[in-house]
Amino acid sequence: MEALQGWVRVVQLVTALLIFGGLVLLGLYARPKEVLLEAYETICMNAKKTNKGFFDYDRMEAFLNTRGAVYYYGKWINPVSFLGIRLVAGGVGMTLGFSVGILAALLFAIGGFFLPGILLEYLDKRDNGR
Repeated sequence: MEALQGWVRVVQLVTALLIFGGLVLLGLYARPKEVLLEAYETICMNAKKTNKGFFDYDRMEAFLNTRGAVYYYGKWINPVSFLGIRLVAGGVGMTLGFSVGILAALLFAIGGFFLPGILLEYLDKRDNGR
């Protein structure tokens, strides 16, 4: 049993070293800022062409404009950035939920995904009520 635990630690160490080495090489040769900006611009251009389904760029942009997202989140907010915020919040919720169980992770992920939109509506209603 102890031999198996030793091998597991060796595999974990080798995996961590390989990932670290890959990240170092990516940082040295790939120019991550340029790659990320190019990918972001490509996603934005493709998103503007897509006006169907859950991610309707124009509908999302109208939602952000009517709720004052620029005031609350900043000038950089657009539908693609807002979707990214929602996905990160859902991922954080899922990570927190896994400490309780799989069903809780699913529920926390859904709640985290919708939390930025709910927060934006709450802040807008609060300011309009003043």
